[in-house]
Amino acid sequence: MVCLILQIPLLHLHALCARSHYDSVRYSLCPKSETKKLSDVDESELYSSRETCISQAQLSDGVWSGEPGNSELTPNDPDVIDTMSRFGESKVKYDNGVVDFSPFSRETVSINITSDIETNRSNAYKAVADKWNKQAKDGRTDWTRRDVADWKQSENLVPADIHQACKHTGGRYEAKCKEMLEDGGGFDV
Repeated sequence: MVCLILQIPLLHLHALCARSHYDSVRYSLCPKSETKKLSDVDESELYSSRETCISQAQLSDGVWSGEPGNSELTPNDPDVIDTMSRFGESKVKYDNGVVDFSPFSRETVSINITSDIETNRSNAYKAVADKWNKQAKDGRTDWTRRDVADWKQSENLVPADIHQACKHTGGRYEAKCKEMLEDGGGFDV
């Protein structure tokens, strides 16, 4: 099984469902040695295509430093630029259409991504709680999913304006593509 990095910017979860990603233990946490970044995944492991990732990235409203979807984006919205500057950043990097939100993420864990955002949030909060319990974050070893969700809200992790300005497909899109293929196309006639 291959799991991919999940960053938690505000309520947005990012990862990829690669073809080798799923097995019978669909929601288990993955060892770090099996973790990949989306940009490190071969296109044959994707359910969508790099072209799809790049075409979605190109919908971002901003100025590209090079090839759109494969360089750095400076958003046009001054409010987004202001928000990014609070993180010491002025640009967002894309690699093969994949956005890198890591400069804006406060925590990174690995989970198996599904097309259901609520399942992903729940699994991510559980993974963060487990991680923080092992680290005794803030002197605590009793973190729960709810505690992580509450902490995330009060800390205002990555503002939604950054996420919304940087168009991308993301892990849920890959999971949906996988489900559609497994369902024989996924379209009702």
